[in-house]
Amino acid sequence: CWFFEQNLPNPEQWLLFFEVEARIPLSPERLKQVLQILSSHHDALRTRFVCEAGKWRQFIVAPDQDVPFINMDLSTLPQVQQDAIMQTTAIQSQHNIDLAQGPVVQTIHFDLGTKRPNRLLFIIHHLVGDVYSLQVLASDFQTAYHQLMQGQVAKLASKTTSYKAWAEK
Repeated sequence: CWFFEQNLPNPEQWLLFFEVEARIPLSPERLKQVLQILSSHHDALRTRFVCEAGKWRQFIVAPDQDVPFINMDLSTLPQVQQDAIMQTTAIQSQHNIDLAQGPVVQTIHFDLGTKRPNRLLFIIHHLVGDVYSLQVLASDFQTAYHQLMQGQVAKLASKTTSYKAWAEK
């Protein structure tokens, strides 16, 4: 309520950015699978906000098979050009966040070749994530990715209390 009472001119731009350097080469297909698993497991990643008759309403949509994910192969470019493209892409991708229609999170994989670690950039709206929840997402991401990499079925820890159940109480 506090957030919407501020009547910000661009409420979609209240974002957290979280970048991770990968110690191993990452598979875009596996990344997309993991993001789908995270979206299904964490209700907040599917939260939407709409203003109806002057009042904001929050709801959670069903998991979507098409998670917001961009894969950028920059492996053949010089480092200066890679850095410039990563910065431009991060700035442009902010505008993909949409509180009403989604997504409220955007993930970008930058393949920088064999001489530099791959990077993953997570852009998440602050209404659905904070520093603590980013740590939980990072841990779940790592767990699921390693399980899939080893040919296992991804199994995350059970939810303690879903966001929906917490909000209803």
